[in-house]
Amino acid sequence: MHTDGHPRPSPGRPSSGPPPRILLVDTLPERRAGLTLLLEDTGMCVFGTASGTEALAIIGLVAPDVAVVDLRVADWDGLSLIRQLRRRRPTLAVVAHSATDRATVFPAAASAGAVDVVDGHTTPDGIVRSIREAVRLSRTTTPLVSDARPRGGLPRAPRGTP
Repeated sequence: MHTDGHPRPSPGRPSSGPPPRILLVDTLPERRAGLTLLLEDTGMCVFGTASGTEALAIIGLVAPDVAVVDLRVADWDGLSLIRQLRRRRPTLAVVAHSATDRATVFPAAASAGAVDVVDGHTTPDGIVRSIREAVRLSRTTTPLVSDARPRGGLPRAPRGTP
């Protein structure tokens, strides 16, 4: 991200809609910095933190499309953090990040609410593809419970009915 808060321009960024907002939760600063550069270079706007507690505060401020959550975040159990993020923002798509093999972690991560898992063997292109797909899901999903009402308020009974 440039110092003015705008993402770096990139030929790889889709032209429709605002840049995807990504919440990146990873305890290791080097990995967080590397993933931030990778995602910003593809036109995404990244908000990084090492803390699950900070991640919960950030989602209320920036309304991210996707959260990428390291399952070994220092101050939370990663699966519990995924559940809590999804409770607070039901349309949030979550991609779990783990050093453990994807096939081993996926069932538990999916049960917690993650749409995908990237592991240490996932290529940079694979990580970007996974996050782009999660953005697509987030932007096309609406929560099951909505308090939206039709325009004009509640429907009225036809004239002449009691």
